[in-house]
Amino acid sequence: MQIARWYFVALLCIPFYIGPSLATNAQLNAERLLVVLLVFAFFTRVVNLRFGHSFKELYSARPLTLMAFIFYFSWRGLAAALSPQTVSMLLFINEFMTEVFMAFVFYGFFFVKDYTDPLIKVLKASVVFIFAIVCLEIVLKQNPFSAFAPADAGNAIKAAAIERAGLIRAKGTFEHPLTLAYFVISVLPFFLFGDRARGFTHRRLFVLGLVLIGVATGSRTALGMMFVELVVYVLISKPAFGFNAKRLDARLVLIPAVLLLLPLIIMLAEQRAGASLLQSNARTAQLTNGLIAIWNQPWFGYGQGQGPTQAIETAMKYGEGSIYMWEENFNTIDNWFLSVALSSGLPSLIAFVAYLFAVVVPPIVLVTSAKVRVQMRDNTHLGLVYALILSCAAQMGFMAILSIFTLHPLYFIFSFWLISLHILYARMRQRDQKPLPFSVQKLQ
Repeated sequence: MQIARWYFVALLCIPFYIGPSLATNAQLNAERLLVVLLVFAFFTRVVNLRFGHSFKELYSARPLTLMAFIFYFSWRGLAAALSPQTVSMLLFINEFMTEVFMAFVFYGFFFVKDYTDPLIKVLKASVVFIFAIVCLEIVLKQNPFSAFAPADAGNAIKAAAIERAGLIRAKGTFEHPLTLAYFVISVLPFFLFGDRARGFTHRRLFVLGLVLIGVATGSRTALGMMFVELVVYVLISKPAFGFNAKRLDARLVLIPAVLLLLPLIIMLAEQRAGASLLQSNARTAQLTNGLIAIWNQPWFGYGQGQGPTQAIETAMKYGEGSIYMWEENFNTIDNWFLSVALSSGLPSLIAFVAYLFAVVVPPIVLVTSAKVRVQMRDNTHLGLVYALILSCAAQMGFMAILSIFTLHPLYFIFSFWLISLHILYARMRQRDQKPLPFSVQKLQ
């Protein structure tokens, strides 16, 4: 588990673009080095009956989820193999190792032992570290890591400072402010609901720090999603205001508070972003032109790499009903779902969306049972399940405005964490029908 934990640290705290380039599109960074070490450890020391049992439980309890997951990546691999661009297969290999392999490894760990505390400690340390980097970035008005970016890196990575409306947009340890915003909305639920982030005051400090980081990114979507996450927390956790006998259920003031704060949140988002909250002409043009390109090649797409952006540009120039785009928007796709359809076809997009919903819907149904909630609360897992559901749902929503896949391993790790907890507690409801997995027996 130590190597996996250090991988988690590297994923969040070490910029992926720092490291020697072995060849074109082949860079050795801390994250990939730890994946290689974990592969070696996995096949020499870690594979045992407990891991075998956990995967049998996965196939038995969640066959449709597993099928959607396998089909999505299999189709992506086939599309990459059929692509004329060599870089497509290199990108898929990286995707397979950091998303598929790491998700299965972490799932095995989650299933055989409760590793919540070690990972919550990593999340705490990463928030503190990134908060310090963001403060330094705002004070210096430049990112301290951009100087280490390779010469062939993208413009956002090499940019010492990214500004909007005269204000710097922090990117922290990531390559773009939106990637940092993705981190914020992914981690915030753990400190809102976390049973293991002990101490309400302690948790509030982390929540405040994450909200400030989110504001520093200048992302309209991040501001909106953080607000939604806070509202969901109030609705579920029923916090109270005041002291002793004069405590007031927060839900009684939630509706008027939302009515009052929502216009302020929209105003803050527009001022911080320098644009209307609901306006994004570039994304509208990308989506319109992208749909034209998808219908021209719906089954296997154009491969990963530059194929999708080139297809959008071609559709803009020659497609009927296309929308003109500025040249600076040619090399980006601000929507992961659009990117998936363009790079590997509609079948992979359908499988991916099916997996996203298969991850969150069964746990939501499970926690509607009062008996299950009591069992989760007794094992200090109820807040964790709420946090994972909200985090996975928020990441799913954020993918609609971001195609950068740097933190997608985080989504798949969290999704398999949620799947493992769902399987364990679903089995507890069927204890008279099937034996309990190892870790649930230990929890009881």
